Amino acid sequence: MERRHVINLQGQEFVTYEGLLNEAHQRGLKAIRTKLVQLPAAENGHLAVVTAEVELEDGKVFGGIGDASSANVGPAIAKHLVRMAETRAKARALRDAVNIGMTALEELGELEHAPARPASAPEAQVLAAAPARLATPKQINKVAAEMARVGWSDQDGRDYLIQRFNKLSRSELSTAEISLMIDHLVSLPDRKAAV
Repeated sequence: MERRHVINLQGQEFVTYEGLLNEAHQRGLKAIRTKLVQLPAAENGHLAVVTAEVELEDGKVFGGIGDASSANVGPAIAKHLVRMAETRAKARALRDAVNIGMTALEELGELEHAPARPASAPEAQVLAAAPARLATPKQINKVAAEMARVGWSDQDGRDYLIQRFNKLSRSELSTAEISLMIDHLVSLPDRKAAV
């Protein structure tokens, strides 16, 4: 697991969904299947529940279950409970598939205390960091081009923004965040190659 996919939050290390997915691809990810078990409704406390199944090329299958409600997500995600439950389910299944015991960042509830930082970043560097600059138009256009190359819809892009950065638009990303998104997209195969 690349250290850039491990985040330190309040002294604990968490793996990112992106890191789990990357590791699974390196280990022969064949398929990810999800199933909506429960839609959020007033009768169930607005709790979304999703199961996920990860299959590797060697035929091994790993499962996970994820849930999301307004009680365990931030306000920006509260409108996207099914997608967050799905991400959590996939993260749990991926953790088992790639044998990573640390909790995925996306499995946590609202993160309102300490800021997350890469596990390898020294404290002094984090405190001395310059204010974040917003993504440039060139970076935003690069993301659009890469999304088209890999076959992502606008909704796929929004889902990634919400799950990875808790933001709704590429224009809200810092230059560092959009660089991470570009790196992720560049690592994905072309839509034609995936078919």
